[in-house]
Order: sequence, then structure tokens, then C-alpha cells
Amino acid sequence: MKCFNHPELDATATCADCQKWLCKDCAGRYQEPVCWPCNQKRIDYERNAIFKDFWIMLVLGIVLTFLWIQLFPDRLSDRIGTMFVIVYFYIFFSLYNWWKFLNKITPDMFLFMSIAGWVIYFFIKFCLALFVWVFVTPIVVFTKIKRLIELNKIKT
Repeated sequence: MKCFNHPELDATATCADCQKWLCKDCAGRYQEPVCWPCNQKRIDYERNAIFKDFWIMLVLGIVLTFLWIQLFPDRLSDRIGTMFVIVYFYIFFSLYNWWKFLNKITPDMFLFMSIAGWVIYFFIKFCLALFVWVFVTPIVVFTKIKRLIELNKIKT
């Protein structure tokens, strides 16, 4: 068998995604033997997932802050009201990160609970989220921005 990119060279591996044959140079280009088009698809997918997460956080922050202001306009009477708007935006912006983070640490045993168990589970999850959001959101945003920079530096 010959390499997909270099027909003159013998293949030593196959692409993990599409099973095209790769030579030693092509197979060693990335951590996993992946051809260039499949690697580009992986990069594009990861980049799009990061942008999707940012858009979800931004829309949740804006929409829920707007709804909160509409429901409780009396809390925006002075300069302190502006601070509350910023805090509410940060809370609602962080909501998506809370949920994703807490889903990562949730054991699978919760899948087989009764309705009462689910109510208790969501209450505990919400209470945990109130303490976690302050710390998780800056870390998540920083790591996503760092990963975007790394993805933009990858030579394909």
C-alpha cells in the first residue's frame, strides 16, 4: 500500500478517522495518525464548539439579565443598580458553565432515580452551582481562549 499524500512512499499506518493509508512522515505529523483533511475537520469542529459555547454563554447572559431587569426594575434605582446588572449578567453568563461542569462530576447512578430523587438531585446541583460559578467561569473562559489561540497556531 502507498501513502495517500505521497504515492511514491509505502504506507505504515492508516488515518484514525477515514482509514486512508499514511507514510511514516504523515503518520507522525500529529499525536494520532490522522491525515491532513481529517485533522483540519477536527480543528474546525473544536473551534466551532468553542465559539458555540461562547455564543450560548453570551446569549444566556444578555437575555436572562434583560428578563431579570424587566421582572425586578425597582432594584436599578442608582449606581448600585448598574453593579447589580453586571453581577446578574455574570451569573447568567456563567449558568451554562455551571451546568456543564456539574454534569462532568455527576455519577451515572443518578440516571436510575425516582422523581423525588431527581428533585433532590437538581436542588443539590443548583446549590453546588451557586458556590462553583464564581471560580469555574473564569477558568473555563481562559482555557477556551487559550485553546483557540493554540488551534490558530496549528499548521495544517
